[in-house]
Amino acid sequence: MGDVGLRGVEAENRLLRRVIETITSNLDLGTLLASLIDLVTAATRGDACFLLLWDPDEERLVLRAAPPSFEAAVGSVRLRLGEGVSGWVAQNREVVAIPEDKWSDPRYKYNPELEGERFTSMLSVPVISKTGTLLGVFNVHTLARRDFSDRDIRFLRLTASLVAEAIEHANLFGALADKESALEALVRTTIEAQEEERRRVAAEIHDGVTQQLVSIWYRLQACGRALRADPGRAER
Repeated sequence: MGDVGLRGVEAENRLLRRVIETITSNLDLGTLLASLIDLVTAATRGDACFLLLWDPDEERLVLRAAPPSFEAAVGSVRLRLGEGVSGWVAQNREVVAIPEDKWSDPRYKYNPELEGERFTSMLSVPVISKTGTLLGVFNVHTLARRDFSDRDIRFLRLTASLVAEAIEHANLFGALADKESALEALVRTTIEAQEEERRRVAAEIHDGVTQQLVSIWYRLQACGRALRADPGRAER
């Protein structure tokens, strides 16, 4: 391998280390994905990178991360399985590289929010978990014509696998956090119910004792008056 090849491998390894460092950081999922968009764009020497995640409830691919200039499109672009290049990649779980003339590709669907007319080439890679679950699709676009190399595809696929792990971990932590919140809410509700029951019982006890004391007080008053006039009644 020549010096150029070695430099390329070293640069790729450095970028992969940055990807891994970003993924293993304590960033929330939204910040993490935004950081990865910048890293992937730099690593692939692309001009724009988009990450669409699969929403099983909506059964749609939803744009979840994009460059800052496309932030308005995040959450609004939604594709069914098989719809557009991204939908095709998600459905077939295969890589698609289009160096030019994407308009003639029957899989391509124009999304005004993503300004497809600006970009010439695109590379689309599925994001699949280790268990084989579809998580989303990574897309890289370039302004100038680009023949994506095997190294570009390999790097993006490796990054996609790392992102898949990060997303799964984030989802697990999110589910755990939801369960902890639900448990805390249940504990609070239980404590409040117990406190309310204690207050009710205390009120009942207080009212009952008070009534008895008042009754005894009246009886004692009556006994006191009867002691002089009618000792026998007072004794009774």
